[in-house]
Amino acid sequence: MKMTFFGPLLTAIAGQVAYHLAQKSVPAAANPFATLSFAYLVGMVACVVAAPLAGNSLSMGDLRVAYSWQTWLLGASVVAIEIGYLLAYRSGWPIGVAFAIAATATTVLLAIVGALWFGEILGSRRILGLTLATVGVWLVVTRP
Repeated sequence: MKMTFFGPLLTAIAGQVAYHLAQKSVPAAANPFATLSFAYLVGMVACVVAAPLAGNSLSMGDLRVAYSWQTWLLGASVVAIEIGYLLAYRSGWPIGVAFAIAATATTVLLAIVGALWFGEILGSRRILGLTLATVGVWLVVTRP
């Protein structure tokens, strides 16, 4: 398979590792919403700078197309994810355990939503994989 197939996932994985390391390292004295506000400012600048990689710089037409309920939901979802992890880490959750639980629960829920809403196949092999992932998280979370 071509690297262009794996490139986006490798980028997402690298981003998530950096993201969780940064989240876990935010000073306890920092206001979580001020921290996220500044992070979003950095993200906005990065998006504007990187926009030419998608073919051209941002235009008003791009902004009009992006202005939809999906964009509002995406924004609210990002805030929920960010504040959820930040507060989980501050309350003492181990970095690997918090992510493992959240990622596995998200995977199971999205598999169900994908099957019900988008007609994606949820065959026996996929159900077995989801079950094994859930058992794996249980093994990581439970104490010996």
